[in-house]
Amino acid sequence: MLIDPKPLAAQARQLALDAYHTLGCRDAARVDLRCDPSGVLQFMEVNPLPGLHHIRSDLPLMGHLGGVTYTEIIAQIVESAWQRYKC
Repeated sequence: MLIDPKPLAAQARQLALDAYHTLGCRDAARVDLRCDPSGVLQFMEVNPLPGLHHIRSDLPLMGHLGGVTYTEIIAQIVESAWQRYKC
């Protein structure tokens, strides 16, 4: 079955963000989703401590595919933590 990627991408983004916030994740996490045979998104798991190896880890690889550099990922994680902990 072919699925229109634009509505699916928006649904996946919202489901991932909902899971991230509901589970109290902070700074960075990898949310895994799958489509069932009828094209309905299913939540699989959240990895709140995703690997950050610049070559082998999923988060940097997915960031690269989405046009986000490794440096930008690390900078966003540090900025998020900084905003939470600054005095």
